[in-house]
Amino acid sequence: MLGEIASRRGVRYLGGALPSAIPCTVFASAPAANSSALAWSVLISVLVVAVSVGSAVLPLSAIKHWTGAWQKSAWLPMLILLLWIVTLGLSALGEGLGGRLWALELFIWSMLTMVYMVSAMTIKRIFEKKDQETSPTD
Repeated sequence: MLGEIASRRGVRYLGGALPSAIPCTVFASAPAANSSALAWSVLISVLVVAVSVGSAVLPLSAIKHWTGAWQKSAWLPMLILLLWIVTLGLSALGEGLGGRLWALELFIWSMLTMVYMVSAMTIKRIFEKKDQETSPTD
């Protein structure tokens, strides 16, 4: 009877040995679970954007400091990023929500950009070292 009165007031109790003594807070905390999921989504989005921005600094610095073909090679990751952002934007306009894996896609771009730029810097350094060895010194 106490359980029926409490359920009329909006409080639900678990059944079992003590039906009126154990309030069921698990079912009442469903909105808190949604806010927790939202918080994790925001945190992951912020981390992905931070890593992507950090990864974009490397080609931008190379574009500023390198010349010739090396500078053109540094533009490649930025052009890929621009194409990727346009694709994601068009996807968001078409579906209304965009792709669900946009964070993963940007993170993959960041990691591939890091590998590409470290490789380019290493190759550039090898060529510069070889040029210094073969050039005549006065």
